Amino acid sequence: MKNPMETLQKTSDPDQTGSGLENKEKLNELEAIPIFRNNDLYSELFPEIKAAFEKGEEPTIKKLVGEILKYPNKQLIFDNTCRNKFMYANVTSEDLPQDLDWQKILEGSANNSISTNTFKKIIEEKYNIRISPNDFIENKINEVLMEDFSPKLVDELFEIANQKNPNIKQVYILSDAITDHVYEDKSNFPKEKVLPTLVEEARKFFGVEPIVLPIINESLIKEGDLIIVDRHNPSLKGDIVKQKPTQFSVLPMETELSNNDRYLGGNHLKVSGGLTEKLRNIFEKKIEAKDSEK
Repeated sequence: MKNPMETLQKTSDPDQTGSGLENKEKLNELEAIPIFRNNDLYSELFPEIKAAFEKGEEPTIKKLVGEILKYPNKQLIFDNTCRNKFMYANVTSEDLPQDLDWQKILEGSANNSISTNTFKKIIEEKYNIRISPNDFIENKINEVLMEDFSPKLVDELFEIANQKNPNIKQVYILSDAITDHVYEDKSNFPKEKVLPTLVEEARKFFGVEPIVLPIINESLIKEGDLIIVDRHNPSLKGDIVKQKPTQFSVLPMETELSNNDRYLGGNHLKVSGGLTEKLRNIFEKKIEAKDSEK
């Protein structure tokens, strides 16, 4: 049985919770340069890339354009925050470098501005900068996390829970909708094994006997309780997770990571090396195997 105190020491020690990606020299090249607003997960995944915007910073077109133009001859991929800012905006002369080429481009435009779609075409022709038209960072991450359920993933979830709340005394697993985000056709994990797996892993990890309930009333939640729940569970009404973010572990994993970023942004919660490396891999340039010598 995993000793809960050993687990606590492991996940609380900043020297041991790293993603394993800190050595920038050993990282494989990225398929596309990520342009993103910083959060804990992205700082783990892309340690060699400086965030375009800091946590909580509202993106501007001017700064976004400046970041884009740093990467001639590169493919770029936005996070959803930058993508949403970029998609429906206009680029004005104030957003662009003050050189003659751009001034000439804007001379014939209405209101001395161009759409971001026009801007994309220009930078592709002028600088060979390409922006992924459909992909964005969260979408690629979610494709991996949505298809993955296993005891290992559950351990990842519990490691994060231990960092959020090192004083967990009781674990509740809410069974209503607990398999809503487990896709057997993708993960090959049977839905009937989801609840038993959560129970068994909670026993091992926290050293307590978890209580299984369909739903839970907010008034019953005490300090030291951890609630494991799918985001479709009826218990997640209103702002309950926002009010008690350290006491909820919400499946699927992308929801858990998103909640932590939104509600615990000041705390650096590291995901373990295995998950970080798996996610990093989807952004790295794939090395084609050389043909065998004949």
